[in-house]
Amino acid sequence: MSIKEIVSVEQWQALFNAPSAASVFVSLANGRGFEIFKEFFRADKFIKNLAKETRAGDYGSMVKEFVAEIKGMHAKDAAACASVYQSEDLAGIRAEAKAIAAAGAAAADTLPEGEGYKRWMLDTARQLAMTKTGGIMGFGGVSIIDEKEQAALTELKAILGV
Repeated sequence: MSIKEIVSVEQWQALFNAPSAASVFVSLANGRGFEIFKEFFRADKFIKNLAKETRAGDYGSMVKEFVAEIKGMHAKDAAACASVYQSEDLAGIRAEAKAIAAAGAAAADTLPEGEGYKRWMLDTARQLAMTKTGGIMGFGGVSIIDEKEQAALTELKAILGV
């Protein structure tokens, strides 16, 4: 039986949206909305690489199954499941993202190997924070986690309980 079959619709939606919400929460910590596009590309790339490699299993069979499930979703199904942020300002979006990440962590706590899923969420957000900043047209940038992003990662770690 797949994860989607053993959780409620609300839990599935929370699990589906939590990794990207955790990434939004960290990305918006420094208050720069433009950087979010580069960071989302990096987080998306990290998730797609997990789907291609066997590394998703490093987080347990639940994450491996989850990544396979989202990889196999049709675009319209993914769009229908995706959270839509209601806030119009960055602080409001960040608060919504925090709540979505917490809901995903709560849903994961009801499942075997949910701890691995929460570690995966944290690692996805950390990969996003490592996006290169500075430089010109992507060259000469530096991959650093600034102190605001580090504080957000620390807060996320507490929210996830990992």
